[in-house]
Amino acid sequence: MLHKGCFLLLLLISTEPFSRGHPSQDAASAVAYPDGEDYNYYDNVDEEGGDEPSEPAPDFAMATTQRITVEEGETAIIPCRLTGPTSYALMIKKSKGRSAKEIPLFVDSTKIPRIPMYNRYMYVEGDMKIVSVRRSDAGTYICRLETGEGVEVHHILDVIYAPKLANHSSPEQRVLKGGDVRLECYASGNPEPTISWKKEGGRLPSGTVTEEGYSMTLQEVDRHVEGVYTCTAENGVGEPAEARMEVVVEYAPEIITEKAIVRTGEGDNVELVCIVHSRPAAEVVWSKDGRPLDLTGHEVETERGHRHALTISEVSETNFGSYECTATNSLGTSNATVHLSGHPKPPHITSAHTSRQGTSHTITWETESYYPILEYRLHYTKAKVNSSIEALMGWKKEKFEVTDPQTNTFHHTFNHTIEGLEPGTEYIGALEVRNRFRWSAPTEFSFSTKKAEPDQQPLNSAPSSEGMVCVLLSLLAALLISS
Repeated sequence: MLHKGCFLLLLLISTEPFSRGHPSQDAASAVAYPDGEDYNYYDNVDEEGGDEPSEPAPDFAMATTQRITVEEGETAIIPCRLTGPTSYALMIKKSKGRSAKEIPLFVDSTKIPRIPMYNRYMYVEGDMKIVSVRRSDAGTYICRLETGEGVEVHHILDVIYAPKLANHSSPEQRVLKGGDVRLECYASGNPEPTISWKKEGGRLPSGTVTEEGYSMTLQEVDRHVEGVYTCTAENGVGEPAEARMEVVVEYAPEIITEKAIVRTGEGDNVELVCIVHSRPAAEVVWSKDGRPLDLTGHEVETERGHRHALTISEVSETNFGSYECTATNSLGTSNATVHLSGHPKPPHITSAHTSRQGTSHTITWETESYYPILEYRLHYTKAKVNSSIEALMGWKKEKFEVTDPQTNTFHHTFNHTIEGLEPGTEYIGALEVRNRFRWSAPTEFSFSTKKAEPDQQPLNSAPSSEGMVCVLLSLLAALLISS
C-alpha cells in the first residue's frame, strides 16, 4: 500500500519522460501521449511497495454518486472531501467515457505536471473546483483513496448550454401554387432543444398557432400560405435561438371585385374596383362590353397595391354597361366583370310569410336605385291543387304608380296591401319595380292568409298545398319571360 509521499514520487518519476516536447491540450479533453497512445499511470506504479498505514481510512463526505449540473461558463465543484485526515493518497481522475483509461488530475493538492490544467482546475480543501466550465469538461470524475483495496466514489458533471441553430432551410423558399415546400430547423444544446414553428401575423396553414418538430411541410400551397415562418429552439437555458424563413408562392392572377354591380345615375362619380393578387406582378387592363376601353377625360385608371380602380366622373347613360378587368402575368391570365347600371335592384321582400288577416295581406319590400322608383307591378294567384291551366287562368296582374315613396339616398322601401283574399289560403306571386330606365328583374314570393273561424269557413275554399307552390312559381317565371 502506498503512502502519500511514495505514491506521488513514483507517479512523478513515471510521468516525467513524457512531459517534454509535447504540446498542451485542453484539460477536459483526452491527453495525447507518445506514439499516439494514452498513458496509464498504473503501468508505472509499484502497488506492492510501501507499508500500509495503520490508521483506518476515512470516508468521503459525499459517499454516493452525485449528478452535478452546471451552466456553461459557471463554476463546478467536484466533491472529493474526506471526513477526516489520512496518510493515504487521494487521487482525483476523469474517466474517458467508453474507454477504460482514466486521466489523473490531482494527487491530493498537487496537479499532475504533464497534464495542462491551466488555471481552471483547482484543488480546494479536498474538493476540485472547475471555473469557466466548458462543454468538454462534462463527464465522470473519480475520487479515489489509495488504500489496500482502494475506496472511490464517482460524480457526473453535466454541462448545460443554450441552444444554437446548427442548420435550417434557406431564408427564402419559392414554390409554385399547388406545390409542396418543406421547412427544416435543427439545433444543438443541452438539454436537447425543443423546436417550435410560428407564422408571423397569423396562424399556421394547419389552423394552429404553433407546431413542434424539426421540420414542417406545407402541401398544395396557395397565396394564403405566403409569409414569414419562424422556428424557435428552446431548452430553458439562456436565450432561445430563432431563424426566419419566408415562403413566396408564385401563381397566376386571381381577381375579386369590390362590387359586382354598381348602381349609379347621370352626373354621378363612380369607382369600379378589381382586387388583383398575383406573383409575379400582373399587368391589368380594362375593357367595356368586350372592347378595349378608350380612356377619355372622364375615365381614369389607378393602382394602389392589389387594388386596381377605374374611376368614371360625370356618368352619362353611355357609360352604362359591363366593364372587365383583365390581369396577366407569366403564369396566366384572369378576368372579372363589374356591371355599371342605372337599373333598379330586384325587390327584397321584408314582410312575414303568414298574414295576420284572413282576407288581406300587406307586402313590404326594399330595393336600391340611383333614380326614384316610379311604379311597380304585382302578380299573384292562389296555390290551388288543381291543373296548371286553371292556376294560370287565376293570375291577377296589377300595376301601381308610386305616390308616397320612402327613400334614403339609393335605398327605397315600399308596402302594398292586397285585398279580397280567401282565409286559410296559400298564395304565390311576383314583384317588379321600375325607375326611369327600365323594370327590375322579378322577385318571386309566397304568403298565406289567416284561417277563418269555424263558423266563417267558406264552403268553396280549396285545400292548400306547399308542394304546389314550387310548380306555380316555375309557371310564373315562364309566364313573365313570355310576356
